[in-house]
Amino acid sequence: NSSPWDYKQGAENENIERMGTILYCAADAVRQAAILLQPVIPEGAGRLLDLLAVPANARDFTALGKAGRLESAQILPAPVVIFPRLEKSAS
Repeated sequence: NSSPWDYKQGAENENIERMGTILYCAADAVRQAAILLQPVIPEGAGRLLDLLAVPANARDFTALGKAGRLESAQILPAPVVIFPRLEKSAS
């Protein structure tokens, strides 16, 4: 399998669980990256944390690692573009 959603193709419950685990780990990695990026790109990192429903009191370095993990089965807001695609202008 090359992507998390490939696991959804299988009818076995363990495949769906595996897909959920992979997506959860990816989301938590994005959470930690966003926390680390806040000093450099505060608005973009803040919007990423908003999309992951990370509370304001869990956005500092003490929330890295196990301390601030995302809640399992949490309902997240609809995704929106955080960093628009950079279009190369024809010159």
